Amino acid sequence: DMALMPLSSGSYNLCKTNHKLLQYSWQGIPAIVNDTGTYTAQMYGVQNEKEKITRIPLPAVPCLLISKKDQWLQYIDDLIKDAEKRTTLAENAQKTVQEHYTIEKNIAIWQNCFI
Repeated sequence: DMALMPLSSGSYNLCKTNHKLLQYSWQGIPAIVNDTGTYTAQMYGVQNEKEKITRIPLPAVPCLLISKKDQWLQYIDDLIKDAEKRTTLAENAQKTVQEHYTIEKNIAIWQNCFI
């Protein structure tokens, strides 16, 4: 299996989150996504320590980024034919999400925002 997430770069889609990518990655499903800010923008956690706000960068989730429309079929075909590439991409994405995007890893950041 693989996740296909085509998004146009309009203002509506740029306001969306990367939660689908995180969910697929958590399940060990490799993803092919459009190169839009929704999936490629640097993610940040915010920590508020006594009126001081700190931005904590979170790593990008590994996925295949499509920058041109004609790459979709090529990338899909690559993942279908190359089981090792598909597995490696899925494992790297899953590991990144488990290490950096869980509630346990980020609860303190969110709690400090409301102190």
